Amino acid sequence: MAEDDEKDWSLEVPPVKPASPEPPRQIETPWIARAPGSVGFCDEGIVSPGRKVVILDSLRDAHSAAGEELRLQTRSGPPQSFVVHSLTIPPYKGDVSAALTFLSSSLIDRMRGQYQDFVWRGDGRVNINKQPGYQIIFQARVDGRLTYGRRVLLVAAPDPPPREGVDITILGARSPSIPNLDSVGATGALKTAYRSFRFGTSRP
Repeated sequence: MAEDDEKDWSLEVPPVKPASPEPPRQIETPWIARAPGSVGFCDEGIVSPGRKVVILDSLRDAHSAAGEELRLQTRSGPPQSFVVHSLTIPPYKGDVSAALTFLSSSLIDRMRGQYQDFVWRGDGRVNINKQPGYQIIFQARVDGRLTYGRRVLLVAAPDPPPREGVDITILGARSPSIPNLDSVGATGALKTAYRSFRFGTSRP
């Protein structure tokens, strides 16, 4: 019995591992290129499809208003803005460019009531980073200033025929840096935001 008395009869209970929490719901958020000195932004619900845009020091997150996916504005100087809305394309047959052309006609009519002294200056097809779209070029008076604008309806690819995309509005008050319509989205910080715009969440 002496031998038995020397034994340790206590039970070895393996440590209980805490239950693993359910993995968080994965939400697609845009990959944002981080150039030196760039700043990020807090979006108001960019979920699907994901989007990304390079953001520089000269642009700030203006906190998207209701219905906006993203709003960027210049920090100082003549006002410039870059606003993104989701776009739903009504059912159509054939090429998406034709559908966007038809859609732009109704948008132009609405814009006449949306902007003071609205003047349509042109429209046509556009391609941004191999993503097809259609643009409306216009001018209007915003907050009392002559402002040039570019509204772009953009989809990720022509096939399969898309029903969703984005509606981008770029505005720039007339100034030495934005002297005419062609300058909107073609110079300064807005050029970077506009030309870097892509669908998707992975780095190209």
